[in-house]
Amino acid sequence: MMDDQAHHAPSPTGDGTRERLIKAGLYLFATHGLEGVRTRTLAEKAGANQSAIPYYFGGKEGVYAAVIQEIADDLAQTLQKGGIGTSPPPKSKPRGVDACASELRKIMKGFVLAILSPEAPLERAMLIVREQLNPTKNFDVLFDRFIGPLHQTLCRLVAELQSSGPDDMHVVIQAHALVGQALSFVVAQEAFLRRARLTKIGHAESEKVADTLSAMAVAAALPR
Repeated sequence: MMDDQAHHAPSPTGDGTRERLIKAGLYLFATHGLEGVRTRTLAEKAGANQSAIPYYFGGKEGVYAAVIQEIADDLAQTLQKGGIGTSPPPKSKPRGVDACASELRKIMKGFVLAILSPEAPLERAMLIVREQLNPTKNFDVLFDRFIGPLHQTLCRLVAELQSSGPDDMHVVIQAHALVGQALSFVVAQEAFLRRARLTKIGHAESEKVADTLSAMAVAAALPR
């Protein structure tokens, strides 16, 4: 007689179970938070055997860590394509206002589209907001891979435009406000949809939001 546990053991060769658990985890953790998700619910949502969770991840917390890692890697890759790297800012001669303003506009637009375009799962931004409000030990992954490099890049550009230092407090506050403006379209999306008489944010709307916020970012950062 076949051992029941062996009969239900996850396939070591991979059948998509691990990926389905991460996808299900993204939705459930974004909606209910880490503590609000039961392993049974997670397995059912993924269409997987409950034993697959300890097999692939060691437990629910392991699934959560994998979800955060995937979010951080995806966003870091997207932003790197837009010129936001994880390396220290290049030491070069100060550039002109137009060059800095153009880079700031490009990076803000890339960031907004990365979290708001129809292809970007809303749950991804929702989970980032959850980690901002109630950080777990996994917040370090988000910060090191994605949030920190983005913040430092924005600080560098604002500082260049204002002939200031990237670590000056008023520069850090301005850069943080720019990030917050973009995230507000996730946190307060329902209010925006009602006010704009929309049912969802499509390609045209995300482009419009990205263009508007990137223009506002440049206007706010330019010296007066």
